[in-house]
Amino acid sequence: MNKMMEYMALGKAIVSFDLKEARYSAHDAALYARPNDATDFARNVCWLLDHPEERQRMGELGRLRVSNALSWEHSVPELLRAYDHGLGLGSQRRAANGTSSGRT
Repeated sequence: MNKMMEYMALGKAIVSFDLKEARYSAHDAALYARPNDATDFARNVCWLLDHPEERQRMGELGRLRVSNALSWEHSVPELLRAYDHGLGLGSQRRAANGTSSGRT
């Protein structure tokens, strides 16, 4: 999945096998091949090669997704909330920060 994020950050269109994490990360920045079907994967690569405008559109979608939704600055509050919940620290952290929303 790190490669996928790097390709997206560079504005590259992606072909991936249809995996849950790939769909979550890339959304519409990727074409999805049937799992373990190399022929379908190759077909998707060829389609992208033949459609430069679509490659550019998908690349831009991926770049925007990384910078707007998946970047560290957007992930930190969600990760802290999950850790706080798992450790039973949510209300303690909010009290220490003087917040009541649950966001840090």
